[in-house]
Amino acid sequence: MIKVSVITATYNSESTIHRNIKSVQNQKDVMLEQIFVDGGSSDNTVGIIGELSSNMSSLIIGQDSGIYDALNIGIEKSSGEFIAILNSDDFFSNDRVLSDIITVFDRDHVDIVYSGINYVNSKYEVIAEWVPENFSLGAFSDSWHPPHPGFFVRKDCYEKAGGFDLNFKVAADFELMYRFLEINQFRSALFSRVTVNMRNDGYSSFFKSRVRGLLDVRNTFRKHGNKTPLFVIIIKRYIKKFKRVFVKNWFTKMKKK
Repeated sequence: MIKVSVITATYNSESTIHRNIKSVQNQKDVMLEQIFVDGGSSDNTVGIIGELSSNMSSLIIGQDSGIYDALNIGIEKSSGEFIAILNSDDFFSNDRVLSDIITVFDRDHVDIVYSGINYVNSKYEVIAEWVPENFSLGAFSDSWHPPHPGFFVRKDCYEKAGGFDLNFKVAADFELMYRFLEINQFRSALFSRVTVNMRNDGYSSFFKSRVRGLLDVRNTFRKHGNKTPLFVIIIKRYIKKFKRVFVKNWFTKMKKK
């Protein structure tokens, strides 16, 4: 049976890590391991991981310099053929996510499977859905990209193209997906369903991070020789986000009435 490694970076995650772990342990028809890389939590995160963990789990404590470094450490220590990144406050949407994803890998003979996510609030109510369109070369310049929580990758892609670039503080996930899909052109396929529920509380409180993220996007393009101006990136990204988050979900709600 094919093995999947689920990498989870944690830091003071006691309020969400239980749901995260259970969603991994409930996966059916798949061999898996979950690797936790904890950045020195001062709450009971490590205790909960120890209480709920099994022989399919491992814990690395206090050896990282941030979330992307933690993910790189987890990927390096992993032993699965496929890598799933599941943030500590996120959880799989059902108990067949990983087996369904493996089916797509095998059926389409690809290196990457990207899928949809739900945004959920603190009460775990779905507030928006994001299922990406099919990827084509050049799509990132038109403000396309998949949601990183729904991005599943063969481990050998990381071995060939490298992990997260730590020069990108907020959007290293964007740079990695750009590098894998646009630069290395790894074979990919869309799984047009939601696979992960992602906590998304309070956009406005993260204004500085969003500005830093836009700069990271611009610097991603610069790193790889794409000279798209920042103002063009901003306009395209927010038009796309408006269509995706507000217009699409408004129509979805209207259909349900």
